[in-house]
Amino acid sequence: MRNFVGGVGRARAVSWRAALLCGVMVVLPAAGWAAGPGEGNPDGGAATVASDPALAEVTVEGRRLDPQRPAVGKTGTKLEDLPNSVQVVTRDLVDEQGGVSVKDAIRNASGIGQGGADGFGFGDRFLVRGLDARLYNDGFSDGDQRNGIPHSLNGVAQVEIMKGPGSALFGSGPPGGTINIVHYLPSGTFDFGGGVQGASFGSVTANAFVTGPTELPGLAYRVDTLVQHGDGFRGLGSDDEEVRPEISWSGGGC
Repeated sequence: MRNFVGGVGRARAVSWRAALLCGVMVVLPAAGWAAGPGEGNPDGGAATVASDPALAEVTVEGRRLDPQRPAVGKTGTKLEDLPNSVQVVTRDLVDEQGGVSVKDAIRNASGIGQGGADGFGFGDRFLVRGLDARLYNDGFSDGDQRNGIPHSLNGVAQVEIMKGPGSALFGSGPPGGTINIVHYLPSGTFDFGGGVQGASFGSVTANAFVTGPTELPGLAYRVDTLVQHGDGFRGLGSDDEEVRPEISWSGGGC
């Protein structure tokens, strides 16, 4: 009981000190702001505090991006003007996320999942809004297949997902939607590049490309290569080696 009383006495002493400190904090600012005539304010109004020096000028520069024109529209119409619901997943986004397959790209789209009536869970077969979808490579259909063919990102520039029936553009097909895999085109300017990426379970992905003009006017080429290996989280290994050549001709010149 003695310790309890002593604790109350100390609490009262602290409360009196806190009240006194609060009173001083309230009175001092009021005295500083309410200066009368002859106390630094000859007009008799409230005293003002000098403003801070002007901040340094800040310049913001930007550039307007070219509007996206998905190839799935087949008309060159801007994405914002298409009457269908279309999502475009760019290669830059997938690379930043560490993706190595078309499945990794499609995960960025809403309302789409892997599987289907003939899907076994490890191939590229998808459902859009709960209905079957069909995959296309640069506008050419993969056809009706059980489970689907796995697709890598070898030479892929972007993946376009159009939701809903697309028979007016692609003919007879499943009602879920259309997934169009768009690849890079050959360039009239010489360029090359590549990269190596490692992941868990012994996964390694290496890719390289080279593109440029030929000696024939207007004819350009591009070659994309890919090598993948993975041990698998259940010890089921996989290997993939791909070479994708492509040529284009632009008539008068590249």
